[in-house]
Amino acid sequence: IIRDALAEDVAFGIEGLQHLAQVLSDTQEFAELPVRHNEEELNEQLAQQLPWPVDMYTLESPHTKAYLLLQAHWCRAPLPIS
Repeated sequence: IIRDALAEDVAFGIEGLQHLAQVLSDTQEFAELPVRHNEEELNEQLAQQLPWPVDMYTLESPHTKAYLLLQAHWCRAPLPIS
């Protein structure tokens, strides 16, 4: 799945890295990543600090959480404290 998604026309550079983060976070491995009660509020705070946009209607999704955490790791952004 990852190989097929990346073969679709990944540009190198920031766009390619953003696409890679999206592909990785959308994999089945992250489907069971726990999203705690009210954690969507923390995800919203984190999304505002990061460079790549997310759909604000999916903040409760484990895939969105994984996407935000990958961005935060690569950008070395501080994580909000609950």
